[in-house]
Amino acid sequence: MLAIIAGGCEKGPQSTPVAGIKLDKYQLTITEGDKATLTATVLPDNATNKNVSWTSSNEKVATVSNTGEVTAVAPGKATITVTAEDGAKTTKCEVTIEKRIYQVETITLDQTSLEIVEGDKATLTATVKPDNATYKGIIWSSSDEKVATIKDGEITAVAPGTATITAKAEKDDRSALCVVTVSKRVYPVESVSLDKTSLELTEGDKTTLTATVLPENASNKNVAWTSSDEKVATVSANGEVTAVAPGKAAITVTTEDGVKTAKCEVTVNKRIYPVESVFLDKTSLELTEGDKATLTATVLPDNATNKNVSWSSSDEKVATVSANGEVTAVAPGKAAITVTTEDGAKTAKCEVTINKRIYPVESVSLDKTSLELTEGDKATLTATVLPNNATNKNVSWSSSDEKVATVSTTGEVTAVAPGKAAITVTTEDGAKTAKCELTVKAKTIHVESITLNKTELRLERLDRYTLTATVKPDNATNKEVKWTSSDETIVSIFMGNGNLWAHNAGTAIITATTVDGGLTATCKVTVKELGAVDVTGISLNKSTTTLFIGSKETLTATIKPSNATDKTVTWDSSDPAVASVNNGEVTAIKAGKAIITATAKDGGYTATCEVNVSDQSPEIKIDKDNYTVAYTGETINLNITANVNYSITAKDKWIKVKGDSLIISANNSTKERTGAATISNSEYGISLTVMVKQEASPNGFDNGNPIATPQSNK
Repeated sequence: MLAIIAGGCEKGPQSTPVAGIKLDKYQLTITEGDKATLTATVLPDNATNKNVSWTSSNEKVATVSNTGEVTAVAPGKATITVTAEDGAKTTKCEVTIEKRIYQVETITLDQTSLEIVEGDKATLTATVKPDNATYKGIIWSSSDEKVATIKDGEITAVAPGTATITAKAEKDDRSALCVVTVSKRVYPVESVSLDKTSLELTEGDKTTLTATVLPENASNKNVAWTSSDEKVATVSANGEVTAVAPGKAAITVTTEDGVKTAKCEVTVNKRIYPVESVFLDKTSLELTEGDKATLTATVLPDNATNKNVSWSSSDEKVATVSANGEVTAVAPGKAAITVTTEDGAKTAKCEVTINKRIYPVESVSLDKTSLELTEGDKATLTATVLPNNATNKNVSWSSSDEKVATVSTTGEVTAVAPGKAAITVTTEDGAKTAKCELTVKAKTIHVESITLNKTELRLERLDRYTLTATVKPDNATNKEVKWTSSDETIVSIFMGNGNLWAHNAGTAIITATTVDGGLTATCKVTVKELGAVDVTGISLNKSTTTLFIGSKETLTATIKPSNATDKTVTWDSSDPAVASVNNGEVTAIKAGKAIITATAKDGGYTATCEVNVSDQSPEIKIDKDNYTVAYTGETINLNITANVNYSITAKDKWIKVKGDSLIISANNSTKERTGAATISNSEYGISLTVMVKQEASPNGFDNGNPIATPQSNK
């Protein structure tokens, strides 16, 4: 297997690569306009190239200089990223910019006093200083809302009186005042009108006229009443009119304010004689629909003053009556014709019976004179009987050959078998007929589906194979199938009927299409070179891994068998926002979980690795970095806390490493000795040193016997 080593040219032995970057702050909050400096530490300390660059994710919020100085531009959030020139290692600081608050110093009003009439409005304008004050909102209030109200600087005069309007800053006690004086509004009379402009009375009668003074809120609504002729009609102070004698008079109303006037013309009539009864010349009447007859009404007494009458029908769908008593027969049935006197509402009735008029059928026709159906199908014929008002429109239906087609009582034709038949409609009245010549064709069974015996197929170059298409239903009328290839340079179809010929390596889609309905089925055909070795599987060097934001790790995919012809692998991340992948190199972007999938091009085999991205910083901690021991063979427990892998190495041979502990070997010296061990992670440039001191043995060998009080931290 060919291995590709990323990272450029190999450095000389004297060059130490950058393993990571630390920041003195990973979160920073400052006020807009302020500055702060971030300090980046390149790891390890002996890295050859410690040059870094700085960037901001949003320079409209915060900018950063090439020395790490952050300038707050505007409120918001931005991410400051420092990147090592060597190895492109990064780390980030989340910066929050808070808004700068500018206090209100003064509030002034454009008016300090104001006179206004009730119902009117006026606007006050408040000016806040300085112009850049952060909170320039104004809270308005009135000392007496029964006199004047205020909303958003607009004053509304409610009632006469005095009120003080206050404009106060929304965030402090700064305020300004305006004294508002509201005076009473005088509403003059604009017009007067009467509820009646003309009036007819009988001598001796009384009625009251109503005057309406406008506007409704006029201050003085007092009026006076006069009659142009009190011998005809008089009027009281409240508008009551009394009819004195026959004749005409004008009743005038006059407003006290403005002398506005309105008149009502009064006609006084002589007293009339009431109607006592009414009767008709007929109390019953029989007509045929469409006929007419006139009823005569007699009003009593003969000297009745008002002999006007009105006519009505109890059912105008049966019979109508005109204003002069003419009755029109509309439809069969019964109705009562009533005459009613205008004076006294006296009534008389005539019972009217309307008989049906007989209209014979003249002809019948069909909406279709010829019709073509497929066996099993149905269609409805519509018969039209003329004239439209024919009394009996009942019809019957028949078929000349019910082995070919039948017809229902409603004209629904059912095609039974191929052939010809005549459908006849016949009227019940007059035996009028009409025919429709029907042709019934044999039924076509349409294709419902098509399937292939293979949906995927692998061939070698020059191979031949025959695909089989199955068309359903089995009794489909037209089962013809057409075959096509998406790339005939790879796979062609010869002699039709699904015969395939593989020409060149690649992939082609073979499509079988039914002539009836255009239904399709496909088979994906992959052609390989002669002797090509197929991929049987794929695996990754890791099934799970944990990364920190900004870190990277390269996954290695292994194709099986090792001699597979096509070892092409594609990479994909289930969540690129958490972790992205490029040719196996995984980059941690934000905290979360993502599944990295490697897919073999040949065969589509897959392998996955679960990547967990932590939002913590890589860290190794120890509770103590200095130990003093007295015994040979004594064990020092280092008590290590870490969120990354680490290794422990001893710089001195007399210090042995076992797990997370150090073991002290025999001291053959009479002198005190010191040594060290290192706890480190090279990937993130973390290195901690633990110092160890063992006290001297007077005889050169302590033989496991105590020579001093133990001081180790166990």
